[in-house]
Amino acid sequence: MFRVLIGALVIALGAPFPALAGDTTLTTQPQTVLVGAQLGPNLFHVGAGVIIRASGSLTIVTAAHVVRDAKSITIQTAAGTHLDVVGSTVFVPGHDLALVRTTLPEDGLHVATPDDQVADNAPLYVWGHPHSKPFVLSEAHFLTENIKNAPGLFAITCPTCAVGDSGGGVFDQRGHLLGIVSKSAEDVGSITGIVVAEPIGPALTAAGIALNH
Repeated sequence: MFRVLIGALVIALGAPFPALAGDTTLTTQPQTVLVGAQLGPNLFHVGAGVIIRASGSLTIVTAAHVVRDAKSITIQTAAGTHLDVVGSTVFVPGHDLALVRTTLPEDGLHVATPDDQVADNAPLYVWGHPHSKPFVLSEAHFLTENIKNAPGLFAITCPTCAVGDSGGGVFDQRGHLLGIVSKSAEDVGSITGIVVAEPIGPALTAAGIALNH
């Protein structure tokens, strides 16, 4: 799995996000957040998440394994704002996906548009937290939907993706959210440099949330 365990959750913000060339959707304040899950004294999982609108409410979607068994969850935006978690985390049955309700200010917030239209040859982008470096953009490409030992998931080539990217969004050039990073392909018996992601469409449908194209 692509989560990272550390003794204390200390997050230093990096430089502002660069905008993707020719893209007006991903700007200097994208839809990615850092997600920290406290499992016990001095033990945390750290990953990423994406802000979406679910059933009219702003919600963080992340990989379920990042926040499962958490005693408490912390959310931090790219601007350094810490958000309070509201209510119980929803785990989507049959998917490595969790929905975390938080207090989210509407002003100046970028909300991802979930989509299920993956173009085979188009470049993709992963926003994540590799090697404890917050808010890092990695370029990727779609590889296949046929993954041994991981039915229903899709694989992308992402040489710079690493531990800490779990829960990060896989975006296309329009800035649409196509999936959530789940694990490295090594975890399912494949090769290095490949990342396995949960398609956002089927996972949200399973949670009773409709995609708005």
